[in-house]
Amino acid sequence: MGSGLAESECGGGAGTTCKITVAPPSGTQPGDVLLVSIDMGQTSSSVPTLPSGWTLLGASNLSGAQQITSQKCGMAISSWLAAHVYGLNGAEPSSYSFTHYDKGACDSCTGACYNAEIGAFAVAYRGASSNLSGYTAYGFTQDANLSTFSTSAVSPPGESQLLTVFFGPGPEPESSENTDVTFSVPAGAPALSPETPLSNTPAYLAADAGVPPGSSQSFGPYSTSVNTNCSNLASCLWFAWQVAVPE
Repeated sequence: MGSGLAESECGGGAGTTCKITVAPPSGTQPGDVLLVSIDMGQTSSSVPTLPSGWTLLGASNLSGAQQITSQKCGMAISSWLAAHVYGLNGAEPSSYSFTHYDKGACDSCTGACYNAEIGAFAVAYRGASSNLSGYTAYGFTQDANLSTFSTSAVSPPGESQLLTVFFGPGPEPESSENTDVTFSVPAGAPALSPETPLSNTPAYLAADAGVPPGSSQSFGPYSTSVNTNCSNLASCLWFAWQVAVPE
């Protein structure tokens, strides 16, 4: 599994369009399945505009909702999970652009207002099914100021890989949040294998576990923590996506 990260501040301010450009992870080949968590620092009543050939997955534990949102003190992160089969329809661009409207936001705890940021975290799977309608996704959020986060238990379809992507709160100052996050090894059974670094890393952790054919086993709950001192921040927002990637 390959992975990649992109982040952009919406410099135009409220009322403008934000764009994030994501390159396929290094080594991506035709037939690989790309999964991208698109994340924006605001609440939203609409979904991002996707490149051609991409589709949003719905959270099966949330009645198929395509958006999950964590929020506290007016601060928020909304997230969507997009999927694409690389090379299915021929030549691919060198990168993909996702856009969304920036309405601006204010922190009701501190009174500060800010431009939204938009980010994306991509993973690539080889040997996965090209039938995206067969992918089962789950979404989890947390609005409390905690340095730890847990998913709920799920029972994913058999003969798949259960991918979990955690987004954890980064440290202050903001300039450190893409290099100074340290995650604990995810706890829970069956064990998740981290696929991205645990330390000196951006605020994303990807980990997965194999689901045997015919399985009805419960996976999780899974929990992890970060080195961010959330007691010093107005908001420590977490979320996680899980998706059973059929093989």
